[in-house]
Amino acid sequence: MRAPWVRAALVSSMAAAAGGAPAPRLTITLSTAHGQVELPSADAGPLGPKIRWLVDSCSLNSIDRPSVFEGRDPVASWDEARALPHLLARFDKPFALNGRQTREPIVAAEVLMPLRLNGPYWFTRGRGVVVQHTKCRPRPGAAVLCSPAVRPHLDPQDARECDVLTR
Repeated sequence: MRAPWVRAALVSSMAAAAGGAPAPRLTITLSTAHGQVELPSADAGPLGPKIRWLVDSCSLNSIDRPSVFEGRDPVASWDEARALPHLLARFDKPFALNGRQTREPIVAAEVLMPLRLNGPYWFTRGRGVVVQHTKCRPRPGAAVLCSPAVRPHLDPQDARECDVLTR
């Protein structure tokens, strides 16, 4: 039998994924080779649960498995990723990543995604801590990057890969 708080967390995350709970407001800025684009809130809002789904799908992070990220400073890597085309999602209410049952949760207020379908690294930042993530499932990333609001800003090769990943 699960502890009551585990059940509550599961029910809450399932309701949010199913659209039962309102998604937190967020701001999404795309940084592309042609400049910055801020998505209208009507386009950004529906991407919130998909972005959470992406980071929840990642099986490795720099807190739990630092050896995987050996030699990569999370803050320097965040800065490097910000210098390349990317999506930056800023949530008005930080959220805890799922799947960390015995440890203090990773809290994210921002999610940084390269504008590439193959990552290989994604980032969260909250409470001043940058966390790198990898081994994320491809469909959640495609749900964000191949969405009608983001896809026109992808590199042409990644945009073509959307056809395969979103089938």
